[in-house]
Amino acid sequence: MLAKDKSVEPRLEKRTYSIPAVAQILGIGKARAYEMARSGELPGLLKVGNRYLVSRKVLDAFVDGELSEGSSAA
Repeated sequence: MLAKDKSVEPRLEKRTYSIPAVAQILGIGKARAYEMARSGELPGLLKVGNRYLVSRKVLDAFVDGELSEGSSAA
């Protein structure tokens, strides 16, 4: 059996953040980040099943001051 050469596999870059990661990026608590997600204050929010994910591109724009709260443009 041959070993799989991992150097050939493309490295996928994460395109979304979890709510705990968003909390850390924004410098807020996880509870506040979840509250923002539920209330629609967090831009770029995706709900997958019972999990919240946030678009990396949109959150980065939000942090850079390019978007206001609740914006969802990607």
